[in-house]
Amino acid sequence: MPAAVPDVATATVAVAEIRAEFRELPHGRLSATAERAMLDRCVQATLQVLFEQGAELRVAGTERHPVVEARLTGHGSAALAASTALAAADRIRHIGGGRFVLAGAVGEGYEADGEGGTRLILGDPAGTASVLSERAAPGQVLLGGARWPELEGIESLPTRSASPGAAHVPVFVLRGVR
Repeated sequence: MPAAVPDVATATVAVAEIRAEFRELPHGRLSATAERAMLDRCVQATLQVLFEQGAELRVAGTERHPVVEARLTGHGSAALAASTALAAADRIRHIGGGRFVLAGAVGEGYEADGEGGTRLILGDPAGTASVLSERAAPGQVLLGGARWPELEGIESLPTRSASPGAAHVPVFVLRGVR
């Protein structure tokens, strides 16, 4: 007899994943020490913005190419993730000295606890954010998922591209948050 499927409609939690990469723009040469210090300030500023919103944080990548990943859960997490990503990009634009900018992405979805401790994930927010952050232009934040046009206060433009993989994921460029 197959296991019963849990009623996930009552146990789902909205999830948003943010992934931020730091792109260096062509400028005059800095010493390696000064460049590393500026990049470190950008990473720290991004972590601070995300931490202030209660995000679970991870730092990945390498010393030369750090990646900040964050996870927000609960009602309104997608809109909060979008506004937080935009705030982080704005802060990097100011402290990066025109040398570093954020290229990021936000993926949205849902999670539910299944039977036996399994976790059910709808929308693959982490995978979407990972793929899209690599495709984002310097200074751009991409949004992956179908719900973005429905979210109040999120100004986004659809793109023609979709994330690669088995499922087509609509992609939007984040323009602003009201």
